Amino acid sequence: MCPTLSILSASDRPQGNEKSPSPSQMGRGKSTESRKADTNRIGRTVLNLAVTLFAASGAFGQTQFGPVAVGTSTSQTVTVTAQAAGTVATVQVLTMGNQNLDYTAGSGNCASATLAVNGQCSQTVNLTPAFPGRRLGAVVLLDNSNKVLGTAYLQGTGLGGLPVLLPGNEVPYAGIYWEWQVVNDGQPATAADLNLPSSVALDAAGNLYIADSLHNRIRKVDAATHLISTAAGNGNSGVVGDGSLAVNASLSAPSGVALDGAGNLYIADTGNNVIREVSAATGIIS
Repeated sequence: MCPTLSILSASDRPQGNEKSPSPSQMGRGKSTESRKADTNRIGRTVLNLAVTLFAASGAFGQTQFGPVAVGTSTSQTVTVTAQAAGTVATVQVLTMGNQNLDYTAGSGNCASATLAVNGQCSQTVNLTPAFPGRRLGAVVLLDNSNKVLGTAYLQGTGLGGLPVLLPGNEVPYAGIYWEWQVVNDGQPATAADLNLPSSVALDAAGNLYIADSLHNRIRKVDAATHLISTAAGNGNSGVVGDGSLAVNASLSAPSGVALDGAGNLYIADTGNNVIREVSAATGIIS
């Protein structure tokens, strides 16, 4: 089985080379039929992203932990198959890109192992779900240059009571109502502008990734500080930058974001008709 990916929503891109409209202009003058067509395009974008990532990730395999009560632990020995040859310098056991959360490392023989392509090693992994619901993770083998040698994906389910939403006030989490001109990275998320935010994804630590479509960026809101930054995209519309740091690359109206168990970020780069990947280990986009 391949890794399951957390995907929320996506949005349609602007047409042609028209000037970026304000949020109000995006919604004006549309008939009911046009809005229905927009909804269909949104659905197709989500479906196409899910299918693409499902097919692309299948070769890496996945270990199923099954249902585990919140706060209790279970362990499994995970076999990691090398996709690249090298000597393992670091073994990371991750929960959607974050260490020391639901999944933690036990004993194993992967550390310092020298592996050929398709060579294997094993790592004991403990799952202690902190919350109910699906828990995604990965075992990642890195060499001393942070090159990924192998990845084994993990999936389990935390069993427990679900929270109940009570009637209350709506509180903005990111962006300023009706403002869209300025990026304002490094500020509290509620003091920064977004321009047609169209999709969000959460990692296991609670960091929020936003497809800031008409700013041609993927934004990140830090769960601890609530400061906003750019995770991918330099603000210019284009397709250049593969093989470089994601923050130096160009995107074109990105409309969907997703994270896998290793914390790799996948972007529906809608204006370029491609799916881009940002490596969690290196920050490189491809």
